[in-house]
Amino acid sequence: AGGTAATRSHLRHGIRLTVPMLAVALGSVVNLLLTRNGELADGIPVTTEDGVPLGHSRSAARDALSKCAATRVAWTVALLTLAPLATAMAARALPASLATRRSATFAVECCVSFAVIWAAVPMCIAIWPQRQATPPASLEDHFHKLRHPVTGVAIDKMYFNRGL
Repeated sequence: AGGTAATRSHLRHGIRLTVPMLAVALGSVVNLLLTRNGELADGIPVTTEDGVPLGHSRSAARDALSKCAATRVAWTVALLTLAPLATAMAARALPASLATRRSATFAVECCVSFAVIWAAVPMCIAIWPQRQATPPASLEDHFHKLRHPVTGVAIDKMYFNRGL
């Protein structure tokens, strides 16, 4: 019976930690899709390496939005796990005379939260490059055998802006 109560307590604690994180991550992805849904319908600009426009691609938009969504989930997980862990460690390091002062613990929480945001968000954004390269075969059919509009050379990589 004691093992069941302990398991239930761990389960309850795990749910308390993960449900807010899942809610924030899901909200972030839904916000991204609602904000950028026009890109899914119309596509995003695809260019050559030197920036010559080749058209709009829905496949590139799907790729860009899926990577943006994964990035937002990654930074949500990083912020909502690293900040509390780092805050707890920093609070334990406070001298006893400061640990009881609410202003000191508040200052530590703010500084740690700022530091985690400052470090984690850029690292999560950098998971994929801002300017994505993709082979024409991964895009719609009309991109497959395109030649460079200026040089006439067959294009083996096309580029698009992933966005944030």
